[in-house]
Amino acid sequence: MRSLKLSAILATLLGFLAVSSVAYADLDPELAEVGTKNDGGFYVGTGVKFGQSYATGGSNPGLAYLLSIEPGYVAARDSWGRVEASLELSTGKYNFTRKDDLKTKVDMPIGFMALAKIGYGMSLGHDTFGVIRLGAGPVGAKYKATYDGIDETTSETITGIAGQLRYDLIVGLSGLLDVVGGFEITHVAMETDDNEPLNLNVPMFDLGVRFKF
Repeated sequence: MRSLKLSAILATLLGFLAVSSVAYADLDPELAEVGTKNDGGFYVGTGVKFGQSYATGGSNPGLAYLLSIEPGYVAARDSWGRVEASLELSTGKYNFTRKDDLKTKVDMPIGFMALAKIGYGMSLGHDTFGVIRLGAGPVGAKYKATYDGIDETTSETITGIAGQLRYDLIVGLSGLLDVVGGFEITHVAMETDDNEPLNLNVPMFDLGVRFKF
């Protein structure tokens, strides 16, 4: 229940940021006079993410991190709006500790995560955009549970599906380079080797760059 409440709060915050971005760009008369470069085209982004991961149904969160590369395309609709489409490819690790009698510690090296994303952004002025995005795609990982000094590791990669809600601030440094800072909530649904459902919530912060073409 606690994890569901936290996810709801974070999702509400993301929605508020997105609506605020649109309202700010539309209603601020001074901002409307600021020139903003809204160039469309292809880009390749790369970044590092840090946050927490925890399993629904009772667990203590552990460190989560991912390294990502993300090719994508920006379609400028007008001076202020843009549509973005991309494919994020990530690898890293999730950790959490179950609230059971054995205090089972779970390590999950993420072999791959491939999220197809679509988003809409509005200019905040000064070559800065706020973009809210939705993503979904497959994920594969190893599963290692440690309890009473015993390691139990999956023999093969377990797979599942991930869904993501994300908000980005994109700051243009030049015609070739953007800096990106973002916050995301990812939900991952998988099954262990014992066919037991495994559902994870993973809030993360991200910092990266985009190379534009």
